[in-house]
Amino acid sequence: SVQRCTSYCCAVSLELEAIFEPLQAHGACSMHRDGLNAVLHCSLSALDAHAFYFSYGCVVTWGLSEKAELQLIAQLKKAGCATAPFDTDEVDDFGYIYSLGVKPTLSKDTIQLSTSELREKLAVSFALAQSVKLGVFESTVDKTIHDTRHIPETMAKDGSIRLKRSEITRQIGQLFVDRASINLHSDILDHPDFFWEDDEWLSLYLRVSKYLEIERRVEVINMMLEPICPDPTSS
Repeated sequence: SVQRCTSYCCAVSLELEAIFEPLQAHGACSMHRDGLNAVLHCSLSALDAHAFYFSYGCVVTWGLSEKAELQLIAQLKKAGCATAPFDTDEVDDFGYIYSLGVKPTLSKDTIQLSTSELREKLAVSFALAQSVKLGVFESTVDKTIHDTRHIPETMAKDGSIRLKRSEITRQIGQLFVDRASINLHSDILDHPDFFWEDDEWLSLYLRVSKYLEIERRVEVINMMLEPICPDPTSS
């Protein structure tokens, strides 16, 4: 039967140590370092239920009901484990099934797992977490461009605009803040360092990443920002 797999971006970042310490005594959690970032895995009480917590504010759950997922996210925020929590979370929903011995795939929003290995779920979770984090960047950039596009449109039409210079600078400056934020978090959207040491599931991660169009979506964001605020890191 098809089970739920859901990815959430619920905050700017998560305090993984604060999540890890109270659960460590039960032997239910393990920490994986990934370069500058980290991911915490917890086995949950439900049969074959898992949660992966990513330090950059994302959670990927496997085998939980929607009610249990929402309770988990709410508890994170209530316990103070989420830095700058969002009022509205970015969410992606998938289903998953086990087809043991068959090549793992992601098609029509259903993940087909070939084993019950934790590392297989982790490989998929890396891509799902990156995608939902990218969704936050996309929404932020869309909103900023929408809020500022009247400035060049009005100036092109009327030759001037009824805004103080400081207000124009503030609004246009937000675009540079968004670009800087994406550059700062570029390591989040790169191939996880985890696969340098364990590449068994790298091909699965790449297939899921391609299905979610992560590389293309990053290019689109940069194309949207480039005419207004060129990337200061490019030559």
